[in-house]
Amino acid sequence: MNKIVQLLILTILFAFASCSNENLVIEQENQNNLILKKITYERTSFPGFGRVMNFNGSGQYLNSQTLDESETARSYLYNSDGKIERLSYNPLVDPQGGGYKNYVYVDNRLSESDEQFGDLIGAAETSYYSYIDNKIEKLTSENANPNNAKLTIYTFADNNYQQLLRYDYFSDANNLTEPTASIILFYDDDMRIIREEWWGYSFATQTLNLTSYFEQTFDDKINMFKNSLPLELIVEFDLTPDDRNMTYSEVFNRLSSPNNLLRKKHFSVSSNGQENLNADYNFVYTYNTDNYPVAAERYNVGGTNPTQIYTFEYYD
Repeated sequence: MNKIVQLLILTILFAFASCSNENLVIEQENQNNLILKKITYERTSFPGFGRVMNFNGSGQYLNSQTLDESETARSYLYNSDGKIERLSYNPLVDPQGGGYKNYVYVDNRLSESDEQFGDLIGAAETSYYSYIDNKIEKLTSENANPNNAKLTIYTFADNNYQQLLRYDYFSDANNLTEPTASIILFYDDDMRIIREEWWGYSFATQTLNLTSYFEQTFDDKINMFKNSLPLELIVEFDLTPDDRNMTYSEVFNRLSSPNNLLRKKHFSVSSNGQENLNADYNFVYTYNTDNYPVAAERYNVGGTNPTQIYTFEYYD
């Protein structure tokens, strides 16, 4: 075959492959970009009891409401940089009993927060945040008694502060020998938290002991929060949505995992090391054509009736 003809054929084939790849990239970019708009949750054992979580156009928390949407339990306010500025609690509806949290940023990093829960005297607290290598330290003191301070240390994989590895809480910031409580998170290669360990300090043995842990598996579909603008991880840690029976890892998985939680086992560990299975439940999802969940039912493993029902809506 003439070399010129061969070259022409190869050029055409290359151009065709390039166009095909380009079309595939464009198709992928235009697919699966849904932003979560609303989550509705209801307990089947208490019909009418549940929550509605609404999200803004960036997929951030907007507010949580009663199931009939007649009362707002929590509302979220953001600054011009998309950082949460204030969280308000409705004393008539929210389990916190009213109050607020304010957040202050310096150079786009969380620097200070203050909070007040209900009208209890001494309930107001102020926290200051320090960034040290791959750790963020949160020093919190009661406004009525500044000497009563506690320290929380968040340890991340690196100083990008995107993958939380460990949480250590010291009830007395002046005594940092051993944390009062710790949570350790374990990830798989896909950034899914597959194990979460809770450790507590024993004054009897003066050691930190494993008290419980969770094991998790996931589906192979798209995480409903995939395109949501995330909050600061340390803020997210404090903003576990109320009445959703969520552990910390479920909150973080919404930020890191590409998939949705499918099954969770909860084990307690006694002081002599004996393990007991306390809870074992799974989610059964309904997906749309883009592989996002649009509904879910939560079952106790072995049970025939769902204990919780969820629906998920997305922006067009």
